[in-house]
Amino acid sequence: MNLRKLWIQTKKELDSSNINDSIIESEVILRNVLNLDRNNFFATLDKNIPTKQKLQIQNHLKRRLSGIPLSYITNNREFFGINFFVNKNVLIPRQESELLVEQVISFCKKNTKRQFNIIDVGTGSGAIGISIAKHLNNVNIIASDISDKALQIAKKNANLVNVNQKMSFINSNLLEKLKSPVDVIVANLPYLCSSEIEKLSPEVQNEPEIALFAECKGISLIKKLVEQAPNHLKKNGKLILEISPTQVTDVISIFKENFPESYPEIHDDYTKMQRAISLET
Repeated sequence: MNLRKLWIQTKKELDSSNINDSIIESEVILRNVLNLDRNNFFATLDKNIPTKQKLQIQNHLKRRLSGIPLSYITNNREFFGINFFVNKNVLIPRQESELLVEQVISFCKKNTKRQFNIIDVGTGSGAIGISIAKHLNNVNIIASDISDKALQIAKKNANLVNVNQKMSFINSNLLEKLKSPVDVIVANLPYLCSSEIEKLSPEVQNEPEIALFAECKGISLIKKLVEQAPNHLKKNGKLILEISPTQVTDVISIFKENFPESYPEIHDDYTKMQRAISLET
């Protein structure tokens, strides 16, 4: 069977399970097994595929049809133009979280002569902190997470992206082990309520619960971090968090309680949803 026919067949099987973007996902599965970039993929559609690789493709497809996210199968997720290694121990980076990276880069570019110390809280794969480090020279990034397994993946990605010289890693529950105040606190913490689990897609349900869910309508960790932040954020610093659009009013109140002299700002993501909240001290 040639690549073209295998692609059509793979797409049909994904369609039969109502998987969105089946044409893209089938292409990604095939390219991953065959180790092809897009140009070579389309240039070799008439090439016959060896049996061994067909079996690998079938195995990938079986796992995908069972609800395992494609990124866990390929161990890859693109975020902010960078390819990150991911597996079941970390949340898969979402495009809407790129908003946090954009905001931090914009803040740090206001003063290129200043060296910024930044903590990425709940770093997971390291996507946010590493993306910032990749695009700025005047930063030192502390990547923190409560999960040792997540930190190992973040370290792996820092090496792959070649920013490890700008990075340090700490196992910490939020800011508890942060030794010195920083210029920027950025975080995409778990903010889903556990009662929402049945509403989530099978793919999301396969991601680590510790990276998805929080108590008190999903804001317990956000509240704890904001309460810790005044003792860990320098003057003329920035705090920015990803939130659910349904939490805006509650989180604004938490910000005002802990930073009464600052003014929270809400930021929309690419879908025009209220996705982040920030303040500058």
